[in-house]
Amino acid sequence: IKSSDGSLVTLDWLFDSVGTASNLAPVVDDIVNNALVGDNISHIVTGLDPEGLPLTWDLLSFLGSGGNMLQMFDPGTQTFSWDTTGAAVGTYIANIRASDGSLTDVGTITINLTNVGNPPPPPPPPGVPAPATVMLLGLGLLGLGATRRRKA
Repeated sequence: IKSSDGSLVTLDWLFDSVGTASNLAPVVDDIVNNALVGDNISHIVTGLDPEGLPLTWDLLSFLGSGGNMLQMFDPGTQTFSWDTTGAAVGTYIANIRASDGSLTDVGTITINLTNVGNPPPPPPPPGVPAPATVMLLGLGLLGLGATRRRKA
């Protein structure tokens, strides 16, 4: 290419190619379970890969308040199971990982354990009356006092 002053200009072209096929991370669904100590818990963990790639599954961690921590995760059926007999009251969290071979996602199973013998907490005590209620009560008492004076 010649420029306006007659010199020769050389241009180097560089093209970036962007592939349309890119890998997206799998998505694992979260689960919340409210249960009683002594329950047998069983959940099938669900998730999918946006491109339809096969997923491999594993139990990453299981954390909780203590007691019976013997849980199972079957990667073939994606089933998490736990017999909570002997477990302490509290919150337990299982982290389940799914991988498509290069990208991963972690889903959580949150288990809130309570005792069957524990009664529900008592309702909160009644609050202080609103100022309008106190004013209305005061006006009523004044009215009663005025009526009584007129009769006397």
